[in-house]
Amino acid sequence: MDAAIKVPAALFENDGMGASDKSVFAALCYFTERDGECRPSLTELARASGLSARGVVKVLAKLEARGNLRREHRFDSSSRRSSNCYSELSA
Repeated sequence: MDAAIKVPAALFENDGMGASDKSVFAALCYFTERDGECRPSLTELARASGLSARGVVKVLAKLEARGNLRREHRFDSSSRRSSNCYSELSA
């Protein structure tokens, strides 16, 4: 991961997003790879955003419902949910 991250300027101008929303969104930007996708664990997002895991789950659901991101559930070889992949981040 690069030391510098790109956070859309619109994030800072978006009055419809609260502090928790912006914190999780910025954390997602931090974990975004060069291919435009990010695959952080819930623990990583909680640590980076300063929220509890439960708080992150609530914010992710809100961001997805508002169209700020697209979430794809990923599964392991046993067809169990393993992680999520987040893409199309837009503030």
